[in-house]
Amino acid sequence: MKKFVLLFYLMALSLVTFSQNTSPLKMMGFHKLPDETVDLKTLKDAVGRDSDLDGNKAALIRVKAQGFDEKIMLDFTPFSRPGIEIIHKKYQDGEMWLYVSSNCQGAVVIKYMGEFEFKLPQKLEAKGVYELVMGMETATLVIRVIPDDAEIFIDDEKVGIGYVSKAVAIGSEHRWKVQRAEYVSKEGVKLLTESGEEVMDIELDPSFGYITVNSVPAGADVYIDEQKLGITPYNLKKISLGSHAVELRKYGYVSTGEIVIIKAGEHNKQLANVTLERDKNIILQQAGQPAKTTK
Repeated sequence: MKKFVLLFYLMALSLVTFSQNTSPLKMMGFHKLPDETVDLKTLKDAVGRDSDLDGNKAALIRVKAQGFDEKIMLDFTPFSRPGIEIIHKKYQDGEMWLYVSSNCQGAVVIKYMGEFEFKLPQKLEAKGVYELVMGMETATLVIRVIPDDAEIFIDDEKVGIGYVSKAVAIGSEHRWKVQRAEYVSKEGVKLLTESGEEVMDIELDPSFGYITVNSVPAGADVYIDEQKLGITPYNLKKISLGSHAVELRKYGYVSTGEIVIIKAGEHNKQLANVTLERDKNIILQQAGQPAKTTK
């Protein structure tokens, strides 16, 4: 019976402890830094005192981020439970520094998307320096991309091609980017607020269109923006977006061309059925007659 009561008590205690932590924050480690001490004079010069209201000298807890952007700590709101006092706080070197009561039992609470309570495992030594490493609960970010050979980046790190499933910290903004040659890149920021799986389906827009150029007779040289790119039939070729000067040239025929507008993913058929006119001067030359001149 006593064992049952003890087990029930421990279960209830664990539930209470769990209910106190409603933030995605979690403790990854806590230890004393043996070679460091608090400079009480500098602290007193900065805030006017170096101890709590009961005369307990300050100890320092340096809160460090692990697995999430340290800038998030700027949104942390720390306070203490009865029994311990936060004498001073500041942000330094990417960490949150909490000067707290030494020789006291108590808890420090960090408010961020809920509350995380850290109960001191022991009384802190006066002038002692401690490191509290904080992590965050994770969620799964899934990114699926069309085309399926596009590169995927999360937080400036290339994590996959076409498809990726990655654990990321809850409560932290995560930068994502998808890119592929000949397509318009897409990027943004994703904030996950709870555990589970978040799926993003992304389709990139092509930075090209298509063009078909055919002529009667066939075999005409195709010039696009004064550059020879092929001969007719010139079918469904990729071409960059915007305006282009397209010209057909064939010996014995009058050159012809137009300005075409290429739109993303669209198939331009403006010159898909061009009939070339015979060059009369060439005909006369072939017949041994002088070419006609235009006055």
